Amino acid sequence: MLPPSIPLVLAALYGAPASSPNASLNRGSYIEAPPAMVNAKGGRSGSRILFLNRCTGGCSVSPGFEDSRTNHSSILGRAIELSEWSHSDQDWDNMVGCVRQLYRPFDVVVTDIDPGDQSHFEAMVAGTPLEGSFTRAGGVSPFTCSVIENAITFTYAAIYDDMREICNIVGQESAHAFGLDHELDCSDPLTYLPGCPIKSFQDTDAACGEFVERECSCGGDTQNSVQYLLDVFGEGAVPEVRIESPQAASEVSTGFTIRATGVDDHDAMTRAELWIDGVLLESRESGDVSSVVFSAPKTLSPDEHEIEVRIFDDRNQYGTSSITVTQGECRAASECGFSYLCLAGQCVLGPGNTGGLGASCQGPGDCDGDICATTSSGESVCTAFCDRDPQACPSAYECLQTTGERSVCIARGPQNTGGCAFAGSRSGGPLAGFLLFLLALCGTRRHHGKRRNPAPESGSH
Repeated sequence: MLPPSIPLVLAALYGAPASSPNASLNRGSYIEAPPAMVNAKGGRSGSRILFLNRCTGGCSVSPGFEDSRTNHSSILGRAIELSEWSHSDQDWDNMVGCVRQLYRPFDVVVTDIDPGDQSHFEAMVAGTPLEGSFTRAGGVSPFTCSVIENAITFTYAAIYDDMREICNIVGQESAHAFGLDHELDCSDPLTYLPGCPIKSFQDTDAACGEFVERECSCGGDTQNSVQYLLDVFGEGAVPEVRIESPQAASEVSTGFTIRATGVDDHDAMTRAELWIDGVLLESRESGDVSSVVFSAPKTLSPDEHEIEVRIFDDRNQYGTSSITVTQGECRAASECGFSYLCLAGQCVLGPGNTGGLGASCQGPGDCDGDICATTSSGESVCTAFCDRDPQACPSAYECLQTTGERSVCIARGPQNTGGCAFAGSRSGGPLAGFLLFLLALCGTRRHHGKRRNPAPESGSH
């Protein structure tokens, strides 16, 4: 039982915004769920599903033993009818996305698809306080000092215009059904304090209370919402990813195929990405991303490369799998594809193509092979390395040494007898120009050299 000094219902009873006709609405009252009317237990929850119900066509809820599957609520004194979500579809999607973000750190699936008879927590996000039988409340939840299985919570969305505020109320109401109290941290959705519109569950020991500090309803002076929810649900699981082919440490041919599969406990995989040498090359967000097939760029250098596949869930957390392979040398243009040449063992886009050999460029990003050189006449053109085989350049091209001690294929002509420099050399002489070229190459979307460690990336591994 709650201490006598603590109100009997722990719910997010927000006042209406000043622009609302319900501006005089108080935060309202609290109700404790009758122990005989709920299935409450401590420790890990049996369900991992939070269903957000927009009450399309209206929701009918009856008093009785708490059960989201049959639309019975332990805190109702009479049957109620809630009107449907009154905002736009885009508003709904934004609100759902916000709630998913709140619960992303935990093993909770936030969905707006009715789980039916499957055990689940339900947040009805619709209607008004008058319809919900709590005339002074903006939202309400049953509460005990444990998780209430199959609990229904209410957020009276019709009286609010701010989707983020609706999201924060849904977060607070659902957390009450899991056993959490109000707290004095405006960054946490469990607060009454104004400010901090962008909220998330905080991994801090916060004092309990609405506007002044008080003893926590379930004992103690503080609560930590993150640690509590981790105890109840566990850490959010990420998809398990496996690269089926090629095999790790194998030698691969030009334009090799990467096949990967993903497994997720909640079957909620939404995006797959291909990374090579720490650079994102392709992203898929349509179709079945649990089984994906990518093709490596034909311009990949004959060298060692790191291949990584990431698969994301609906909380934007990802699982990953990486292997290292060695790209073999091409032996003929037929291995490279239409319009490509096989030059010194590497596929190169041929002359006459945008970004191909001899095309004008202002920097490496303009070239299919990421190599832009400036001739002695001042012309900047796309090119390819030929130091491994000076005889590899096609007819009408010759292999010239650059100021950076590399050799590249440049169209024959008297203006080129003095060699060439890499584009970007204006800022400090030939050597500085070569270094600048290397920096530009690192940042482009294709890779032709040794693998590098990727830059730090947000997400779960």
